[in-house]
Amino acid sequence: MLFYERSTRVRIILNDKIIAKSFISLGVRNTAINGSKEELFEGLRNTIHEALSSVHLKLEDLQIIVASGMITSDVGIYEIPHIVALAGIDKIVKASRLATIPELINKSYLCQA
Repeated sequence: MLFYERSTRVRIILNDKIIAKSFISLGVRNTAINGSKEELFEGLRNTIHEALSSVHLKLEDLQIIVASGMITSDVGIYEIPHIVALAGIDKIVKASRLATIPELINKSYLCQA
């Protein structure tokens, strides 16, 4: 039997090292069930702030935000077409999109398929 964990993870990376982590047991499944993305946005905003505050950083300190996985599906925060698995780095780079998602945080994101 397979169990799928509904969790959205945030990692703060500095000099190629993860310096902070935070997660919430919330994901696109919640959006599909309740028909609204607001719970996902709210949970993700709080999770980002929790990770940042744990290492005494602010949103202004971030250089880039990267989103990937189901969070970039049609029931996620920003939809981009998904690519077939084992695509390789070139296809992943070509499929990535730079986006601003003001409902979440008014900063640019690199969204990956």
